Amino acid sequence: EGTIASAHDFLTPVYIGFANDFGPNPPAISGFIDITNAYPINIGSLTYTVALPSSDTIYNINAVAAAAITLPTPLGSQNGLVIKFTANTGSAHVITCTSGIQSGVSTQPKSTITFGGIIGAGCELVAENGFWNVPVTANGVTIA
Repeated sequence: EGTIASAHDFLTPVYIGFANDFGPNPPAISGFIDITNAYPINIGSLTYTVALPSSDTIYNINAVAAAAITLPTPLGSQNGLVIKFTANTGSAHVITCTSGIQSGVSTQPKSTITFGGIIGAGCELVAENGFWNVPVTANGVTIA
């Protein structure tokens, strides 16, 4: 029993135990269930390119040094998609989306989100009309 052994990012949580350590399996449900984004995505490498998810997603940045994260601009069909980034390490991580970030402070699109080297820093982005909007105040990050 178990899952396929495969490579994973550095600092990704790994759960080991007997099958009965994890409780009973949920009841069977008929129909399609999208489980691709059921859990947060852990970023442990120093360079990472985000593949745009099909549903709202949380990205936990666990890189031990400053991570360089590339974020593509969203498609118009992805309007309303919410992604969140949170830092679990105290490094100055940088998310780059060339002229793709609307900060809510300036009419000119921005290109970078820089984390201030504080654990718990983060931001929420919402896809709208080919841009990532920042609908709430980002915590511990600078948008430029």
